[in-house]
Amino acid sequence: MNRFLCYRRAWLVLLLLLWSAAAAATATLQHVVVHHDSGHTRVIMRFSKTPAFNDFVLSSPVRAVIDMNATRRAKHTAAKGEGAVRDVRWGRRAHGTLRAVFDLAPGTHFAGVTRHGRELVARFDRGESSGSAGAPSRPPIVVVIDPGHGGKDPGTSGPHGLREKTVVLSIGRMVYDKLADTPGIKPVLTRHDDHFVTLADRVAIAQHQHADVFVSIHANASPGHPDVDGGTCYELSEHGASNAEAAQLAHFENSRDREVAGVRFSSDDMALNTVLTQMFQSQSINAADRLAQRIIHHFGQIEPLYHAKPLRANFEVLRDPMVVSVLCETAFLSNPTQAEKLHGHAFRAQLANAIYEGIVGYLKHNPPMHPSPTSPEIYIAKQDDTLDGIAARAGTTPALLMAINDLGSRRLEPGQRLIVPGLDDQDGKARLKRYKVQKGDTLYSIATAHDETVAALKSDNALDSTRLRVGQVLRVPPAPNAHGDS
Repeated sequence: MNRFLCYRRAWLVLLLLLWSAAAAATATLQHVVVHHDSGHTRVIMRFSKTPAFNDFVLSSPVRAVIDMNATRRAKHTAAKGEGAVRDVRWGRRAHGTLRAVFDLAPGTHFAGVTRHGRELVARFDRGESSGSAGAPSRPPIVVVIDPGHGGKDPGTSGPHGLREKTVVLSIGRMVYDKLADTPGIKPVLTRHDDHFVTLADRVAIAQHQHADVFVSIHANASPGHPDVDGGTCYELSEHGASNAEAAQLAHFENSRDREVAGVRFSSDDMALNTVLTQMFQSQSINAADRLAQRIIHHFGQIEPLYHAKPLRANFEVLRDPMVVSVLCETAFLSNPTQAEKLHGHAFRAQLANAIYEGIVGYLKHNPPMHPSPTSPEIYIAKQDDTLDGIAARAGTTPALLMAINDLGSRRLEPGQRLIVPGLDDQDGKARLKRYKVQKGDTLYSIATAHDETVAALKSDNALDSTRLRVGQVLRVPPAPNAHGDS
């Protein structure tokens, strides 16, 4: 009997421990407020601890959805619609997921969710009143901030034990907060706290978030040379670029996912994929050089410069050929003077502001291109084609086509494949137009209106099925009653 009581008590203790662990792992939504000002609406949600989450948009009617894992909502937690958010609704999903649904006003753009301590902030922007109420707004510019090291990887250390992972996380959070307060930018942190993130996972986060810009933040060290100081930035080396190209092409060989940055790569022409990858890689490295120069310029206003021009290195986090990527060395922890300054908030804030000003200055003069799924176009040269003629039809120059396609001369061979941005007359048929799918459209109704077959529309748009989504852009021939080009 005593043995039975011992077993029973042991089970009760185990159940209590399991219940306590489950309760500790669950986040509680404690407070919600909707704030609207100057065309921008924010929904601020405060938690006992911030949960992992996913967000997406649904159409007809337009709604933004946030799913928060292992989260419950405290009693009396509610919010009324305001500004771009007409209403807020809550629901429970499987496995303890809390779902928030935001009904949005027409013309609203969901700018994403950012994390501030124990808060999640959902941001919504309304288009200007002069624009069309239903017109889609420009997607936000995604900037990934990558505080280096973390967790079991402390990075370098200063003379008094100050660790690189601590310094760069502090600076990264400051940059993140400043970007989050900048309209049109969606910042993302690769780590919010002191935990280890692999180099591959840092790149994967940027890819998953469709990053336009990636900035990795570090603190430097020069053991045995305590007088060395200053900041600088790195961009990808030529060797690293060829490694990145090889990795990208291997991905195309081994994966069914052949769409990158809105461009669908070939399933059977690796030579064409090589040209596309080299083109994007070259553009990204050139852009990274401009971004690095701007950040270095702002570093120079607050500290000595380790190098006044960007350096090149084969850092793994810089290797995505589709993302403008730089690595910033903010200061030297091995320098006693700079290490002492890095202990304080003021110098960290200055470094964060330098990085922020460099990013926004770069974006102001180099807004990222968000290519459509049909750009750039691939053109197959015909018997009588000339490079000048193709360029004229595409509204571009022969020199640009030669640079994009790495051509040594203007001579073309029949069957030669070219990247020709802006060209819609690939196969000799009538010039194709862009058509945005409306509510109620079907592939059959669109084909009928444009005197085309469903099979031809599927082929022209690389569609695997006849299902369409509202807002999807299709390439279609002009309607039979159309006059002239639009």
